[in-house]
Amino acid sequence: MKIDRFHLAGYLMSGAARLRDHIERIDRGAAYAVDDLALVLRLMVSGARGGELISRTANSYGIQLPKFGVSPEPGTGPELVWGAGALPTTAALGVGELADINQLRFKTALRINPGSKQVDFTWDKFIRDYANYWGTHVGENIRDDVHLADRIGSAAGLPLTTYMLREIAVAAWYSAQYVIRNAVVQDDPSFFAGIDIADEELKVWLSPPGGNDEPPKARGELGKFQCCTNAGSTASFVWAVEYPLMEGQTLGELLIGGMPYRVQLAPGKDAVEGDYDISRQRSPIHPDVVSFSEGKSVTVTPQFPRWDSGNYLPGMSGFMQKPPG
Repeated sequence: MKIDRFHLAGYLMSGAARLRDHIERIDRGAAYAVDDLALVLRLMVSGARGGELISRTANSYGIQLPKFGVSPEPGTGPELVWGAGALPTTAALGVGELADINQLRFKTALRINPGSKQVDFTWDKFIRDYANYWGTHVGENIRDDVHLADRIGSAAGLPLTTYMLREIAVAAWYSAQYVIRNAVVQDDPSFFAGIDIADEELKVWLSPPGGNDEPPKARGELGKFQCCTNAGSTASFVWAVEYPLMEGQTLGELLIGGMPYRVQLAPGKDAVEGDYDISRQRSPIHPDVVSFSEGKSVTVTPQFPRWDSGNYLPGMSGFMQKPPG
C-alpha cells in the first residue's frame, strides 16, 4: 500500500517529537544525544532513502515551507584549515538570503582540511555522515574529517558540531510544526474551531500523547555563532550577541592558529570589528598547516552583531490559511 498524506503527517508528528526529545537531552547535558539527534535529522531533513519527511509531507498537502534567515557559508582558500556556517538564523542579522529547511540542506555547513584534501560538507552530507559514523555502526577506519570537525571549537557550552546540529534541529522542529498544523487544517477544519489561525503570532504546538510540545530554548545566553573561516594565518568569524553581557564572559572557543581562541566581548557595544594578532603554536591535529615558529602570529577578525531572541526564526509560528467554510 502506497503511503498517503495522512500517514505522512503522522510520521512527521512522531519525528518532530523525537527531535524535540533529543534537543532536550542535549540541553540537560547528555553529550551522546547528538548521535541520536543526527539520526532523526537524517529522517526529517536529509535526502537519504526514506528521508526528507518534512518536505515530502509539505508537498503532499501543497504546503509551502516557511523560510528563515541563513548565516553565510564558510569561506574557502588554499590555506583553509576549517570553516563553518550556513546556520538557521534571524533575517534581522542582515543575512544574504532566506531559505526553507529543504533548501538549507544543499548549503555548505562545514569545510574541513584534514591534511590530505579539503572536504566540503553540505548540511545533507554532514547530517548523513554524522548519523552514519556515530549513530548506526562502527566501521573499520577512523574518519579524519569527522573527528577533526568535532574538535574545531565550542559554542554555548557545546562542541561546535553539536551546537550546529542542534541549531538545524530547532529549525527543523519549527518547520515540522508549521507543516503539521497546516495539514491538520486541511484534514480536519474543525480542529481549530474558534481560533484565528491566520494570526502569525499564534503559538500552538502539536505532539503525540506524552510528547514535549514546548518550543526548544533559544540557547542564546552566550550568543549565536554564525560562521567562521580559519585559513591558517588569518581567521574571521561572526558571533551574534544579545545584550547585556557580563564583563569577560566567554561565549565559546574556536581552534585558531593551533590553539583554542577564547571568544569574549566587552559589554556595552553594538558591534565590534577589528584585527587581533595571537601567537601561533603547533597544532595537535593539523601540524602540517599550522607550524611552530617563534614570533609568528595569526590575524583574527571578529564581528559581534546584536541579535534579539524575541525575533529568532521569524515566520515559523503562523498558519498559511484559514480552513475553508
